[in-house]
Amino acid sequence: MRKYGDRPARPWLLLLAIVSLTAVSVFSCGRTVELDGDFTKLLTYSYGDSREPLMAVHQRILSSYGDAEARLNLELQLAELLTLDTSWECRDFACRQLMLIGTKESVPVLAKMLIDEKTSDIARYALQQNSCPEADRALLDALGKTQGKTLIGIINSLGERRNEKNVKKLAGLTVRSDEDVALAAVAALGKIGGENAVKALERARSQGTPQVHYAASRALLLCADNLMTRNKKDIKEPAK
Repeated sequence: MRKYGDRPARPWLLLLAIVSLTAVSVFSCGRTVELDGDFTKLLTYSYGDSREPLMAVHQRILSSYGDAEARLNLELQLAELLTLDTSWECRDFACRQLMLIGTKESVPVLAKMLIDEKTSDIARYALQQNSCPEADRALLDALGKTQGKTLIGIINSLGERRNEKNVKKLAGLTVRSDEDVALAAVAALGKIGGENAVKALERARSQGTPQVHYAASRALLLCADNLMTRNKKDIKEPAK
């Protein structure tokens, strides 16, 4: 409540505050993108509210297939939602949509959310589906900035990406004193497979705790199964 004698709010300041909520700009790729009407309706969305605003944005995303310019515009607006003081439900929705259309443009804001235990899960799910190398770098960088369940979740996402370039960092985690972290790293290596992953798993089996030894043995079997499946696909049928 304004006290007697306080100076009244300046009209131009009030206008600026309103504009900041309804037309926030994003600078990327040398261009400016503003939140449009569909996106501003999401700012205060909470579970139980009408889902019409969600469906409107989701339908635009589905319709943007094949239109790179429209899809980039939508991605930048979703990323901007994640920088604002919005509801958790709004942020969760934005991340789910970025799972569908995320590129390197949305990685920086997701990387910041990744190291916050409150938002790490929704951010890593979006990054997990993002095929750009920047997403891998964001996940790898977060390994040294997180711990506990947050760290384990990021390790799991790296495993799901199946990128052999991530093996080296994961291999170092198999000998961590935190057994849960070591077990997560072993499981991730089993999913990734490849020669370097196999070597890392053999080291983990010989140096780790009994639980890690058992998990590494199972991961090695998974690597072997995946290799056999891959070889079968590579075998060409003889010409008739």
